[in-house]
Amino acid sequence: MPVQYLDFLLKVSFVVAVGIYLLNCIVYPVVAYRSKQPEAYCLALVMFCVYLPLSLHDGLSIYLHEGNLLIVYASPFTAVILACIFALRLTRSMNGVERFNTRLALKVKQVRTELEDSLNHSHQLELKNAKLQERIQLAHDLHDGLGSSLVRSMASIEHTRENLNNHQFLSVLKHLRDDLRLVIDSGSSLNTSVPETPTLWVAPTRHRFNQLFDELGVIVCWEFPDHWQGAITPADCIALQRVLEECLTNVLKHSYADRVDVNMRFHNQELIAFVQDNGVGFDTTAVKESGLSVGLKSMCARLIKINAMLEVESRPGCTRITVRKKL
Repeated sequence: MPVQYLDFLLKVSFVVAVGIYLLNCIVYPVVAYRSKQPEAYCLALVMFCVYLPLSLHDGLSIYLHEGNLLIVYASPFTAVILACIFALRLTRSMNGVERFNTRLALKVKQVRTELEDSLNHSHQLELKNAKLQERIQLAHDLHDGLGSSLVRSMASIEHTRENLNNHQFLSVLKHLRDDLRLVIDSGSSLNTSVPETPTLWVAPTRHRFNQLFDELGVIVCWEFPDHWQGAITPADCIALQRVLEECLTNVLKHSYADRVDVNMRFHNQELIAFVQDNGVGFDTTAVKESGLSVGLKSMCARLIKINAMLEVESRPGCTRITVRKKL
């Protein structure tokens, strides 16, 4: 009995298999259209226009036992089509990678530009803040320096029983002029760039104070290296210049010295600068404990901001103020 239905079952199975294949050739173009991929479009076109007619023809030929089979001649064509599809997919993938790399490079460039702008803006804010702090410091210097000199001069003239002669008046005016010159000059050099050499950096201060020391008959020796060693920032230059000006101002006002040495050198990745005079000196312990030295506090505050250290040594005949900064 089963043998009788064998031929029928084989035919039914063949028809079902061919039908499934033909249905696949018909449905795949719809799937390819939804995928929106060029290689899927290409494969769908080949299946619908080539394999669907060939399969229908060969299926009828086998079922009717007549005609020649044509599907065998499609094998080389199939290999070429698959190679083209794979090449197309590879090209699309490579183009996608290139586009991603291009977008990534543009994004990195954009982020880098934004970061540079942010850093530049932050740097400008720091410079503006430094200038503002220097202006505030200049106002304090005018109040504490020239203001005090004016008050002392007015009190001295007011309590003098004898009339002052022209020479005495001229002496008072010169003293006020010198104080005003020191205050104004100390706040007139807010640079935003580092001078090329230490010699160029100290040149304005050296010129101003040499005039004052020459009038007082004080010998000043300046010794500075020819080149910077290590990273020096504009903030470092401003702070060191203010400390140097404060030291020289104190020498003029309080030391009664006739010789001053100003020195800067680099040693073991460290900047070392000092001002030394042979004046009367002072009691460093008493000054620190009393808390009355506004100049010393100002120098310490400036040096802390640039991670530097201040050393003060003083005795009769030798006062030395040293600044040390790691580079």
